[in-house]
Amino acid sequence: MKSSSLICSLLFISTLCWASCQSEIDQLPWDKQKTIDVFTEVQLIEAKLSTIKYNNLKDSLAKVYYQSLWDNQQTNQAEFEQVFDYYTQHPDKMEGIYADVITQLTLMQSQEK
Repeated sequence: MKSSSLICSLLFISTLCWASCQSEIDQLPWDKQKTIDVFTEVQLIEAKLSTIKYNNLKDSLAKVYYQSLWDNQQTNQAEFEQVFDYYTQHPDKMEGIYADVITQLTLMQSQEK
């Protein structure tokens, strides 16, 4: 009887954990594809900025690049931070997102050739 009670308890706890994780994903402002698209653009922006040596110019361009990203994706920095914080707290899911980001960047690179 104890083992069946333990199993029931574990199943209940697992169900609660799954439900809470699912509701967290449902509360994110973006779906998975938009997350991949935004994270891909962030990587491209950061690559561009990494080539600039002057901090004042880099800061000015960062504002322009990111505002363009937010406008094009119809989002904002607060939503980005919410999504990024979620995935930072769930590294296994972040790994999956970045695998898709790498795939998207690779596809973009192959289309340029």
